[in-house]
Amino acid sequence: MRKSKGFFSIENILLKISEVFPVPTGYEVTFIKGLWPVIVGKSLNDISEPHSLRGQVLIILLKDERWVSVMNMHKKVLLKKLKGVLKDHPINKIHFIV
Repeated sequence: MRKSKGFFSIENILLKISEVFPVPTGYEVTFIKGLWPVIVGKSLNDISEPHSLRGQVLIILLKDERWVSVMNMHKKVLLKKLKGVLKDHPINKIHFIV
């Protein structure tokens, strides 16, 4: 776990909790939003936000349409990072909206 000035980051705490306890149904997107800066990094966090989850498809809201092609290039990496986040609710596809 990463410490900052003697404290653990909230993102690392959420990841550790998710390893032990399943994320309650209905809170998956909220959980992903809390981890989003860690999952995508600062630059992509500034232009994107998890919006909803429909089955195994994560809907991501983008700042504007110019970012759709950029985010499409990162789809495989995002899916790989998301695989370990929600163990009881796998995400197999990502869809971007503006």
